[in-house]
Amino acid sequence: MKKDKHSSKIIFSELCALTERSRSYSGLEIDKKLSSKTDKRHLSKYLQRMIDYNKHLFEFLEIEPTIEGTEKNASMWFKTGKYIGAIPLRSPDHGNPIGDFVVNPRYSNSEDRLIEYCEILTMLNEDIEPEFNDSYPLISNFSLRPPAYLDATKYIQHLSESLEPGWQHFQCSVGEFNFPKNNIEWKKYLNREYDPVKKLRFPCRVSRLSRAHKEMFELKYAFDISCNILSETTTPIKIRVSIKDKIISLNKKLANFESKSTAEIKIHGYDPPKIKNLKKQANRVLRQSGNEIVAWRIDLSLLFEKYVQYIFRRISKEIGAHQLDNTKMPLMATQTPRWGLKYLEPDIVLLKDSKYLFADAKYKSHMYNEKSASVGLKDEYRRDLHQLLAYMAFNPEKNKTGCLCYPASSFKIQKMRYVAGRWNTQQTIYLIGIPMKKEETENTVRQIAAMVSNELQRT
Repeated sequence: MKKDKHSSKIIFSELCALTERSRSYSGLEIDKKLSSKTDKRHLSKYLQRMIDYNKHLFEFLEIEPTIEGTEKNASMWFKTGKYIGAIPLRSPDHGNPIGDFVVNPRYSNSEDRLIEYCEILTMLNEDIEPEFNDSYPLISNFSLRPPAYLDATKYIQHLSESLEPGWQHFQCSVGEFNFPKNNIEWKKYLNREYDPVKKLRFPCRVSRLSRAHKEMFELKYAFDISCNILSETTTPIKIRVSIKDKIISLNKKLANFESKSTAEIKIHGYDPPKIKNLKKQANRVLRQSGNEIVAWRIDLSLLFEKYVQYIFRRISKEIGAHQLDNTKMPLMATQTPRWGLKYLEPDIVLLKDSKYLFADAKYKSHMYNEKSASVGLKDEYRRDLHQLLAYMAFNPEKNKTGCLCYPASSFKIQKMRYVAGRWNTQQTIYLIGIPMKKEETENTVRQIAAMVSNELQRT
């Protein structure tokens, strides 16, 4: 356990996603931090009580705690999964928080634990929104919140695009005219029509299209918050530099608009799609600006899947192949049980000259543990392989090719060939380790492209 350098509060543990086994925390170590009055001869029971008490929080962040040893020799270690985020752990004795459990990206080597995650999201132009649990506030400071500067950056990008054509609303105002128009304010007129000078002056409500409307003022408020977030010292310099020109341009365009504070901007059904996306992003910024930081998580398996699809999309364009992402392949059956499958959905299908290649992205720790022979890794790999082989069964050719893509610290590729001599068929499987780093993207695309070209040209 260690102290957060930004806070006097205690961080219970800080691990990486896809950790198969953390270091062991002795029961005496945990008991000391909890300042409990537990009998030291029965620490294993106390650790189990702690796990049971925080079970729902561990499940929220997909953390698997395991107790080893018995009584005073008991210890506990953790396994993490696909989520990054933070949760507050509580004492089973009195329910008070004992520290925040933090899970960071596995691939991050930077001081800023989320900068590489943000760079990939920006490159893909994708939105993966954090999930929050409002019932459990964190006890550490703002350094453990989701990357607020990412939402701020995306909002400024959306706002810059939405303001180009101009977004207008009908604004109602009251004016005086020397002839009657629609929507005459009769009460006002009757109160002063006795005056001959004003008898032919008609107060009327007039609707005009204008960019100076309430929702625009609320968007300006979200813009001001975004600028404040990006100006903080915790925002990486490369993020600030990349968005600087757009901020200067928007400051000029919005100089004459007032800022109207709000907790949420309403999204209407009649809003254009671009404006809906803008408002959604603005609401994320408004939420991030709140004072309370609660338990949160981000599913990195979604990011990894989109990143792998992006890599294969680049390859498809280079070799002139057609790519299908998450296409549904129906399973036709006369009778299907309620728990049966109606379709299969591979992450990637490449098609070129009547040749197929199937690829599946799995955000799992296999490529980080190549020398491990654990039963869990074997069972997970067996399921992954069987799933890929089921996809490949839709390929009518005798010789079939598939790819299983796992995250890795550096690019790796392994070729395996399964031959069925009786039917004179073979299935080639490539295990590909893909580093989750923006600067490694070009090298990854180049190496996988060479393999894909050879396989699709093979007869």
